[in-house]
Amino acid sequence: MAMASLLEVAIVALCVAEGCTRLLTPIVDFLVNGMPPRSAAADAAIVAALLALVFAYLVCVFLVYLSVTTPRRRSRLP
Repeated sequence: MAMASLLEVAIVALCVAEGCTRLLTPIVDFLVNGMPPRSAAADAAIVAALLALVFAYLVCVFLVYLSVTTPRRRSRLP
């Protein structure tokens, strides 16, 4: 299996960064500007939820990348 080129790695990193930004910007804006004061437990729960959301996004990107770059096996003809 060939290694990914530096250009491919850079493109994937850029797509991940852009996706995380688009995903988290409205959520963070709402949390900063739209919510009343919270307790420390609520802040911890929000941080955990945001980290889980980013982690799930990164796992999905990784799985899509693997499914696109993994060569398909050819079926053997009898």
